[in-house]
Amino acid sequence: VLAADERFHYRNKMEYSFGRDEKGALTLGLHRRGFYDKPFDLERCFIATPVSSEIVAFTRDFARRENLQPYDLRRHTGLLRFLVVREGIRTGEVMVNLVAGESHPALERLAAELRRRFPSVQSAGLNLTRRKAQVAVGEEERLLAGKATISEVLGGLTFEISSNSFFQTNTKQAERLLETALEALALGGSERVLDVYSGTGTFTLPLAKRAAEAIGIESSAIAVRDAERNAARNEIRNARFWTGEALEVMRVRLHVGSPGAGDADASVGPSFDAVLVDPPRAGLHPGVIRSLVELGAPKLVYISCNPSTLGRDLGLLCERRYATEWIQPVDMFPHTPHIECVAALRRIA
Repeated sequence: VLAADERFHYRNKMEYSFGRDEKGALTLGLHRRGFYDKPFDLERCFIATPVSSEIVAFTRDFARRENLQPYDLRRHTGLLRFLVVREGIRTGEVMVNLVAGESHPALERLAAELRRRFPSVQSAGLNLTRRKAQVAVGEEERLLAGKATISEVLGGLTFEISSNSFFQTNTKQAERLLETALEALALGGSERVLDVYSGTGTFTLPLAKRAAEAIGIESSAIAVRDAERNAARNEIRNARFWTGEALEVMRVRLHVGSPGAGDADASVGPSFDAVLVDPPRAGLHPGVIRSLVELGAPKLVYISCNPSTLGRDLGLLCERRYATEWIQPVDMFPHTPHIECVAALRRIA
């Protein structure tokens, strides 16, 4: 296992929940184990950065002083749901994002006070949601103060991070994850590389720097927008991004997978020298596995946050066209049972 050099205060993103204690007073912190409606007041967290904990205390005091009401999951009433704090570990820039049921004048004052109290807070925003689901994202985004994004440096490239875009939560270990993937691919500069589940380009752009062309496939239009912005910021012109579900995009664009999905992009043939996949915890859709086998790239790297689905998918890939050369676990989340793995595969048929 590639262990983390820094085992404390490593997370660049934390989601905190608003709630009430037994006496009815507003609380802001993390959930008690097994209870999703009872967040406790957090004074200090050993995996969050110090400024993140300070922002929690400041926001809690402000909300109590202004008599702002926390959201009640059972009654579907109340204003405040979540506080999300993101930080560029390499840049020191901080983003604070509130998730609430509606707009409120006090939230604009809170944003202004956060900017005054914490010079590192470059962005303060509001996500509005009326859904009952307990997720720290809204249907509408509003900028309350500062700029819309913060920046982070990863693998020598600068990435812009918006309020709801995905970015690896442990910057320093993400660099080790990237280095391990690049080692497995061993690019020489002339290759065409496909990145499936490409997100904001965290892997696609470093791949493009080392290859002739890199193409990313991503279902989130917001993530693709951020990826294209990141490519422009880093002056990378040989990276492209396709928006859509991986299975459908590979069918339509590359003529692989189930037949009859649509017209292929004639400018892009189905030939790739290497493929990188980084799926969600559920792993690869069976149709995506069929598409990868049909595509038949000589090198395939699978990045996984779930060893169970990784083992399942490697078994399916190795039944048909590939062999697993090695698997390298990376400890992205110290003090938790979670692990990331990089698997290197080669085509054998």
